[in-house]
Amino acid sequence: MNGRQQKTTPHGAAAFGAELQRWRDLRGLSLAELQKLTTFSRSHLGNVEHGQRQPTEQLANACDQALETGGELLRMFAALPREQVHRVRPAQLPARGRHFVGRDDLVARMSAEIDQGLRRELMPVVCLDGPAGVGKTALAIQWAHVVADRFSDGILFTNLRGHDASNRPALPSEVLRDFLVALGVGPLAIPPGMDQRIGQYRSLLAGKRMMVVLDNAVTPEQVRPLLPGSDGCLTLVTSRNRLVGLSTRDDATRMSVGPLNAEESASLLTDVIGRRAHDDPEATRDLAKLCAGFPLALRIAAERANDRDHLALARLATMLTSQTKRLEVLSVGSDDSAALRAAFSWSYTALSSELATLFRLLSVHPGPEFSAAAAAAVVDLDLTETQGRLDALAQTHLIEETGEDRYRFHDLLRLYAAECAETDVPQPARRAAAEQVLQWYLSAGQAAGRIISAGRGYAERGVPTMPTIPEFGRYDEAADWCETERVNLANASQEAAEIGLDDIAVGLPIVLCDYLYRRKPWGPWTRPHELALEICCANGDTAGFAFLVNNLGNAFLDLGRPWKALACYRKALAIRQGIDDFGLAWTLIGLGRAYHALGEPITLEYGAAPVPAGVDRRRVRRRHEPRH
Repeated sequence: MNGRQQKTTPHGAAAFGAELQRWRDLRGLSLAELQKLTTFSRSHLGNVEHGQRQPTEQLANACDQALETGGELLRMFAALPREQVHRVRPAQLPARGRHFVGRDDLVARMSAEIDQGLRRELMPVVCLDGPAGVGKTALAIQWAHVVADRFSDGILFTNLRGHDASNRPALPSEVLRDFLVALGVGPLAIPPGMDQRIGQYRSLLAGKRMMVVLDNAVTPEQVRPLLPGSDGCLTLVTSRNRLVGLSTRDDATRMSVGPLNAEESASLLTDVIGRRAHDDPEATRDLAKLCAGFPLALRIAAERANDRDHLALARLATMLTSQTKRLEVLSVGSDDSAALRAAFSWSYTALSSELATLFRLLSVHPGPEFSAAAAAAVVDLDLTETQGRLDALAQTHLIEETGEDRYRFHDLLRLYAAECAETDVPQPARRAAAEQVLQWYLSAGQAAGRIISAGRGYAERGVPTMPTIPEFGRYDEAADWCETERVNLANASQEAAEIGLDDIAVGLPIVLCDYLYRRKPWGPWTRPHELALEICCANGDTAGFAFLVNNLGNAFLDLGRPWKALACYRKALAIRQGIDDFGLAWTLIGLGRAYHALGEPITLEYGAAPVPAGVDRRRVRRRHEPRH
């Protein structure tokens, strides 16, 4: 709100200025020398002496000490005649958005921080961090409006430009100048030095209850000079980086802002689009999923829908399913601030060359989640160096740390990383990185298979050991690793088949056969098996074909499709009989399981003894099946 403050009359200001000059001359000091002894510039001191600038209590006190007047200047200032002037309370918050959903947990946590600060009479520093487009600024502004009435002396707001098109983060000295002007300091009264500005800023905030919102910060060093010294002032910071230095040195409370959940995403789309979203909830849910919970992406998708009334939401969702075009669709005109690709690019261009290389090449990994060891295989680095670079990328929220030694891309950021790789990395280098990581998964899978199938060498492929693959001492360790990596292993087999790495495509489901049989993670594994079978047919690899088709029989049986399982086992039987006794035993077990699932007993027309002449060795016949 607005208020009034007292201002020295022109006559009083002239009288104070004359007295200040008298004391300075008495001490034999120049204006430049007095400037060094105070926090005020030479020009400002000169203007005060000539009655052209208002004296302040801070100036009177500083000059008192510098000129050793024994408090004469301060007493004179206090006795000067005053006149009332209007003062504007800083209220710099941007308008809040009309469409805001979710974030209840973060809002509750931030409000609790204020409540605790009021009880302790010590306001906190709250840092919101998260990836580009996740809605940090919107959350900060929304919440700041809600609690604004708790800060009776006003709100200061600035964009620190940590990540934007200019690539020029704001200098703290520039921000301090703007804040001082907003607090009523005349431009000529602002000292030139950084330390003097910090002192003047904190002096003006002393005893006040204000909120300072620092949006889009890039480093703790950029934020630290802007922190108020008053216990009654709250500081709210947003950043794409984890400003760990503020939490360790300045006792800041750090909160990470993640994507919206599926329900919140659909709610935001419905809120912006309106009736059409209500009428087609399935398409709305599909759109929400494709936007990966990023509010910026959701708002852009909604804007596209609103701009084209004839465009069905289902059609828009179909447009977004194209991974090569999704980021293109998620843009609005030429406004970079409303384009997801541009928002990501401002984080990407701020990376060092080493981190940018890792970010790009990680896009060739066969799944969104990965370990440090798999990442090391992508960039061909040792584990320690790779771990450090992954942590640095996680600090910038370009990847996310999901657990001990586990990282992942958000879906849209992975698409952006792939775009960067295609643009900035030659195709042979991309191919080499992909081959390296796929070969790493085969090598690690073979190591796990040797433990899971201990003493049984039937799944041994002679795969060479690669650096950084895990070491397994027990069955549980190997099986648990396979379980953690099950999607990546299946994706690796399928991707290898698609780019012509036949040995990897065929080898992975073979070396992991016992894991697949026991843990039954068949969902992502059926398609890789089908592609690998096509490779075996093309290459005349009958042994590999028998192995894979037997695996596929196990899959169909466990998925409740015994007729398809039976067909697979028969194909394996036709190859293995008389050639691979160990494999034949597993195929016979599978046949027995399949017929048991069908509820029908069987008779096998062959055994360990030689098969009588004229009997089809490949035939498996149920008892009631008629003879022909």
